[in-house]
Amino acid sequence: MQKNSMKILIYLICLLSLSGLLQSQNTPPLTVALRQQQTEPLLVIEVQIKMTPQVHIYTSPGRFFAIEESASSGLGKMQLELPAPEKCQDIDGTIVDTYSGTKTLRIKRAYAGKVGTRWSFSGYIQYQACDAAVCYPPTKKEFSFHGLIPAGARTSVATTTTTPSPTKKPKTVAAASGQWQKDAAHFTIAGSGSGYMNSAKFLEFLDKAESGKAQSSVDSLASQAIWAVIAIVLFGGLMLNLTPCVLPIIPINLAIIGAGAQAGSRLRGFLLGGIYGLGMALAYGILGVVVVLTGSTFGALNASPWFNLAIAVLFVVLALGMFDIIQIDFSKWRKGKKGTKRAASSSLFLWA
Repeated sequence: MQKNSMKILIYLICLLSLSGLLQSQNTPPLTVALRQQQTEPLLVIEVQIKMTPQVHIYTSPGRFFAIEESASSGLGKMQLELPAPEKCQDIDGTIVDTYSGTKTLRIKRAYAGKVGTRWSFSGYIQYQACDAAVCYPPTKKEFSFHGLIPAGARTSVATTTTTPSPTKKPKTVAAASGQWQKDAAHFTIAGSGSGYMNSAKFLEFLDKAESGKAQSSVDSLASQAIWAVIAIVLFGGLMLNLTPCVLPIIPINLAIIGAGAQAGSRLRGFLLGGIYGLGMALAYGILGVVVVLTGSTFGALNASPWFNLAIAVLFVVLALGMFDIIQIDFSKWRKGKKGTKRAASSSLFLWA
């Protein structure tokens, strides 16, 4: 009876944690509303942005802020009426231009055509919201308006029709490789450095580079031969095995993968351990390559509430398995088909 009561209590705690997480992740940091003003001689689209406390959006194009048209007809050139930005200290300590609170932006366009003719306007507003702890993924909100040119409307000289510019065909790898080499010939190296730099050191390095006082520095590890670097990395990996988080787990891993006394011979135990290690190295290596190739996309994914929710659900499932509420047992996959040694080695590689 006591065991069942403990299980029910753990279930309730998990459900409460998930419900609280869902409620917090579903709360939007801001809302964006667009509406057309009817009393102006021009076409005026008001964009009202309401941000929750401690939330701001960047206002520079380099930080994903943009208001662009996708297509339009019967209208003149687009003009933006934006409020003055506010200075804010970003997560990394830099001062950036932002909007916070409630801000109203206006898109103004003169009509171009005769009274009663049709006009249309579609586009999007793009922004990235951040708070004191996290930056949310960049968001794009599309809009579309249309109507008839009213009497008394202010018109431009001629009718204009714009459509999205066609996407240019990307350059081939060979062409892009040759282009950067030509562009690099017009640059002068003001300074170089390697190794880790915190924000203060990096800003100091940039200031010295701009003033011509930067001195080239090479990290001590980067200046070594490749074989020396490999030896240092292997030595560091062996030293990590002596840490309290790893050393007690080594016998357990040997028993699980069958590389101990049950392996039958030292050679087979070494091969099983090597296959297990190779599988781990390959998994983390592929993950590292994905992170490098995707760049900021991987960081935006980590900031996504849904990604964090999926990780939280995974942790809850593992916690339920730790308390024996559900059974999680992957040992059956280790044996392979028909108990053969070759199948066991293959399944061990995938299991790692």
